[in-house]
Amino acid sequence: MADENPEQKHTLRLRSLRMRWQILTLQLVATLALASLLLTMTSVYGECNQDFIDEAEGSTYWCPAFEHTRGMAYVEEAFDRESILPDFITGADRVGEAALLIPSLFCLLLTGIHAYASSRSSKTRRRIKNTIYATALIAGFGPFLFEWIASMISYQMLYIPFGQEFSALNHGARLSLTMQVISEIIVMGVVFIPVLFGLIGIWNISMRAIIATISYSVMFIIFHALLTFEAVLESVQGIGLKPLPAQIGDSTLFGGLVSP
Repeated sequence: MADENPEQKHTLRLRSLRMRWQILTLQLVATLALASLLLTMTSVYGECNQDFIDEAEGSTYWCPAFEHTRGMAYVEEAFDRESILPDFITGADRVGEAALLIPSLFCLLLTGIHAYASSRSSKTRRRIKNTIYATALIAGFGPFLFEWIASMISYQMLYIPFGQEFSALNHGARLSLTMQVISEIIVMGVVFIPVLFGLIGIWNISMRAIIATISYSVMFIIFHALLTFEAVLESVQGIGLKPLPAQIGDSTLFGGLVSP
C-alpha cells in the first residue's frame, strides 16, 4: 500500500488531477482571467448601453461592441417573430455586461456536461452524441416532415412542400422556426464560443480548446488593430467605434532608432 501513494501522487489521470488543490487554484485563476477577457472583448470596440441605443435608431440599432443582443434583435426583426430561445438564457432582454451573465453560466453548465461525458466510456459517449443529434434532428425537422407526410396522405397526392398555389400545401413556415433557432445559435456562438471552449479547456484540461479560444480572441484583436489605419478610421468615425491609438510616432528614442 505504501508503494501506491507515490504513483497516485504523480499520476496524470484527469480524475486525480482535478482533486489536487494546486490544479483547482490554477483553474479558478484561469476562469477569472477568461471572464476578464470576455469583459474586455465586449467593451474594447465601444459601448453598448441603453443610452447609446436610445440615442441611435432604436432597439435594433447596431452597437459598436462585441456582443450578441443586437444580433438577437436583428434575427427577431428578420423573421418577424420573437426569439425562440428564452431571453433569460440568451440575455437578450438586457444590455451591457448584464447580458453576459446567464449565457456565461449556461456555458459553465455545458462544460460540466462535457466533463461528465468525457469521463464516460467511449460507448457511452457515442450514445450521448447520437441522442443529441437525433433529438436535434427530430426537433428541427420532425414537425415539418410530419405535417408534409400527413398532408400527402390526407390529400392522396405527392407534391413539393414549397411554392404551391394552395396555401395548405406549403409547409415552409415549419422550417422557418428551425432556421430562426439556427440563426440565434450562430449569433450566440460568435460571442460565447470562446467562453465555452475556454471553460472546457480550463476545467477539462484540454490544450486544444485553450488554443482555439486564444486564436479566436487574437483574430478579433487583430481586426480591432486594423481600425488604427487612417483610411479605415475615416470610414468608422461617427458610429461609436473606439479604435486603438496610433502606435507609430517620431523616432526620438535611442538615437532615432525607436518610435515611442
